[in-house]
Amino acid sequence: MNYIPLDEFHVVIAKKQPDGQWKGEVVMLPADRRQDPLDATHLFDVPAQKSPEQLQELAFQALKAYREG
Repeated sequence: MNYIPLDEFHVVIAKKQPDGQWKGEVVMLPADRRQDPLDATHLFDVPAQKSPEQLQELAFQALKAYREG
């Protein structure tokens, strides 16, 4: 499991699949940095991509759309 930052408050939790692709979920980190990062709030899943870089880019674009409504 890898944590890929998107900004100060959001990360992608990325997991490599047996077929070599990367799937993930975008989470919002706790506002209180003393809390366990595993207490993050799930926002949405990111479909499988060929690399962690592609996963990060798609997640960043999706997060931007999520914020804009």
